[in-house]
Amino acid sequence: SKRNISDIRADVSKLVSNINGAETDVSDVFSGNSNSDPMAGMARFMSILGVGNNRERIVIKGSDYDMMQLVGEDLRYYLSEQNFIRNSNVSYTSRQPELRLAFDPILLLTYNVSRGNISSGIASLNNDISSGSTFKVGEDIYDIIIRNRIPKADEDKTEEERAAKMKSVDDLRVTMIQNSNGGLHQLQDISTLNYGFSRSQIKRVNQDKQIEVYYNFSRDIESSKSLLEGYRADIDQLIADYNLPAGIAVQVFHEEDQFSDFKFLFLAAFILIFMIMASVFESITTPFVLLISIPLAAIGSLLALLFTGNSLLNANTLTGFLILLGVVVNNGIILIDYSNILRKRGYRRNRALMVSGLSRVRPILITSITTIVAMFPLAMGNSEYSGVIGAPFAITVIGGLSFSTMLTLLLVPTACMGLENTLKWYKTLSIKTWIFHAILFVSGVVCIYLYVDEFLW
Repeated sequence: SKRNISDIRADVSKLVSNINGAETDVSDVFSGNSNSDPMAGMARFMSILGVGNNRERIVIKGSDYDMMQLVGEDLRYYLSEQNFIRNSNVSYTSRQPELRLAFDPILLLTYNVSRGNISSGIASLNNDISSGSTFKVGEDIYDIIIRNRIPKADEDKTEEERAAKMKSVDDLRVTMIQNSNGGLHQLQDISTLNYGFSRSQIKRVNQDKQIEVYYNFSRDIESSKSLLEGYRADIDQLIADYNLPAGIAVQVFHEEDQFSDFKFLFLAAFILIFMIMASVFESITTPFVLLISIPLAAIGSLLALLFTGNSLLNANTLTGFLILLGVVVNNGIILIDYSNILRKRGYRRNRALMVSGLSRVRPILITSITTIVAMFPLAMGNSEYSGVIGAPFAITVIGGLSFSTMLTLLLVPTACMGLENTLKWYKTLSIKTWIFHAILFVSGVVCIYLYVDEFLW
């Protein structure tokens, strides 16, 4: 039988977890274009929903970075000793050797040497380019440098001979710096070279230094909500029992709401759309009929993102869907508005809906097709910006608008007739029946709120 990606990743993590002298981490591949596996976005979608492979984190804050590093290593060790933790790692960079140049401002002013002159002189010393990546051997971390190909004259030379020709600190000392007047000065004449160690980067959040410890629970724990909550409580107790040094704060993040801002935006958009349509149609029921287009658009966007292998929930797709909220209701507005005009002219309800559907299908299709076609170049872009940022946005709009347009002409008239028939029938019921239905509705909402997690897990 075929195994899914999550099972394979779990097996690989177990196999490489005990390699001496190596720190390994297996993570998801983030896809922003449409050339990957059609189901590549599902893992990220399930992770955001709280199901599947959730990487939780412990945030360490303070002012003493060395002490924070020791605390992070301690916590990582304690987590790795727990049998319910699959893997863990710490996000910090070790100190690396460096040369520090201390320039004498009086000499720079005297010799008329600017910072640009110094940068140009040092850059001419070596044409090597740093790749930004590192290679770790034991406790030592080395930068990966990109250099020009070895000249043919040096290909037959030994490594010692090649190393002898490489630039050294002595060459740096005698590097000639040209001043603004064309004069030359050795670097050691205008500066002092000091040896030291430093980190390439320090993460700060709100001006506070921060180190993060990431960890994953075992697969059997992630598949059960009751087990997950129990072991999360164990992690909280483990952190609470840890003797923190002075000036160090630790915070555990189990479930982070990455899109809390979008929740407010969606709620505000729904309320504003409902208010505008209720005021225009002078009805409370008609906006509910028109809002049926929104879940149709959500289904279309979801299918389009899945089949193109894009991430289902990120800022780009949510922004696209936020714009889609105001676009998809336009088709229903055109349809229902014309049917209301026909009913005022004496048409019966069913006849008015059929005639409005026949007469308004052309403008509905034209407005939708022009929007969809305009989004195709952005959806098919292969550049870094278009493929990663623009494509999910455009695919969200294309999928949602296409699916909603195809079904709006069918479901909106049906929902309009069904809602009117239901309201007429409901008005004939007794007050006792209304109260009974209200109790059932409230009970259903409470049950969904309290027990929906058990059905999803």
